[in-house]
Amino acid sequence: MDSTIHKLEGLRLQNLQNNVHYTCSPCGKHNCFVCLTKCEACRNLNCSCRTIEYGNEISRVKPKPSIYNNSLIKVGGVGDFCEIKSFRDANLPEVLIENLRKLLYKVPTPVQSIAIPILLEGKDLVARAETGSGKTAAFLIPIVSTLIKRKTVNSMNPFAVILTPTRELALQIEREALLLTENTFIKPVCTYGGITIGHQKKKIAKGCDILIGTLGRILHLAKQSMLSLKELKILIIDEGDHMLDKNFVKDIGKLVHDFDMPEKSLRQTALFCATIPTTQIIHDDKGVKKKLAFFTDTVCMFLNDTYCHVDVGNNLVTPKSIIQQFLFVDKLELKFQLLEKKIAEELSNENKTIVFIETIKETIKVAQQLCIKDYPVTVIHGRRTQNDRKQAMYEFNEGLKPLLICTNVSARGLDIFEVKTVINYNLPNLTHDDIRTYVYRIGRAGRIGNPGKSISLFLKGRDEVLAKPLVVLLGGSQQEVPTWLEELCLVREMAKLGNYSQAIYETKRVAMLTEKNSSDDTRRFEDKGKVKDISYRFSKLTPI
Repeated sequence: MDSTIHKLEGLRLQNLQNNVHYTCSPCGKHNCFVCLTKCEACRNLNCSCRTIEYGNEISRVKPKPSIYNNSLIKVGGVGDFCEIKSFRDANLPEVLIENLRKLLYKVPTPVQSIAIPILLEGKDLVARAETGSGKTAAFLIPIVSTLIKRKTVNSMNPFAVILTPTRELALQIEREALLLTENTFIKPVCTYGGITIGHQKKKIAKGCDILIGTLGRILHLAKQSMLSLKELKILIIDEGDHMLDKNFVKDIGKLVHDFDMPEKSLRQTALFCATIPTTQIIHDDKGVKKKLAFFTDTVCMFLNDTYCHVDVGNNLVTPKSIIQQFLFVDKLELKFQLLEKKIAEELSNENKTIVFIETIKETIKVAQQLCIKDYPVTVIHGRRTQNDRKQAMYEFNEGLKPLLICTNVSARGLDIFEVKTVINYNLPNLTHDDIRTYVYRIGRAGRIGNPGKSISLFLKGRDEVLAKPLVVLLGGSQQEVPTWLEELCLVREMAKLGNYSQAIYETKRVAMLTEKNSSDDTRRFEDKGKVKDISYRFSKLTPI
């Protein structure tokens, strides 16, 4: 592990010199933020690493739009549609063009090329595109352009409101908005729970053109008459498939109907997401069809009937730029050893790595185990304070801690800088999630067409229910499928159909295959040199 730390030390020391001192004096370690048992000062929350001041978080990954050249784009709705080939085609203000140049935006991605002109025309929109395809810029650019051309003096009543499901995503969108509005009069403001409301209220009172925030905090501001929505012209719902489920939709309805927000015919509303519920059932979730109907009905509640829809790529597929690996683990006690081995390999190659874990308790346990072994690790989960979460994101983005352990709080929407690898220590639990959670998780790697990798630990006795949806997903995404995973899927299907003798035979084959180390046992289904879509083998089978 020492060699790994030494390779990363140059980047870390450079960041320390440029930003802030980040060392716990009593123990001399960089990891006590995670493992608060390392010294007395850490336990008493008195060490200097608890009072870090946040420096410049801005870092950019150079977009590679060529990866989207063959993306299938479907556009529908009322009226004509145009596609822009460059940002200048959209007649954007020169200051915005310059800001895009500074951010290394050269040409629009497919979702940007269609969504930007639609939003500039004032139409409502539902847009779906894969993770890391530039959806945030697709709605921020039209908002900023419209505000610059209006030349209106700042008001505490926002022109645009952007709703997000998580605090981290709200902060990320604010960061992007600040970059796009540089050298303009536009004032973006971010509001979210977990911190005192007074400071956010003062920022809004000083002028707020674009309000970005979590639904709960914005609703609270409206209830307390700290926020007026009477001048709102644009409402953006980010991560729309999640925001429009039954957990959020009631509160969105309150925000839209119970306060002074203009009715939908007098405002523009847009919804962006990476997946949309589908009627194609690929796992046990019998509620998928109901979810689709509920999603469609809810969209009609908040958007005008003439809304446009943009669909980029295939629904429920993973980006081709992300190589997916699966490791079969037959004993629970071997999981952490395998995780540590893979982390050491990734950090030795200077790859920023995110590890997703299902529960908060296990997240804390794994993070502390890695911390004690001197891995440069930080951690995010639902019990951390907002300041702790901001600090963890700062450490990870700046390269101070290139290893992030987290729960699903970071799975959706976050554009975390230069992540090369995602490790699923636990695969999603289909009792509470669906296969879309897996898609969102691995989408944190390889953003904007850059190459990435995901490594998933498949635990015997727990994850077999995921065999079929994973095989279908990998086949549809033209990814390598482990032989043992396909055989495991067949075992479950044979047992479901009552062919127990065949199931026993296939079970023995799976045991033989997994003994050979599943990490190397992958194969492509090839047809004249081209990857063959294997999902057809399972599309007509009864859901397991």
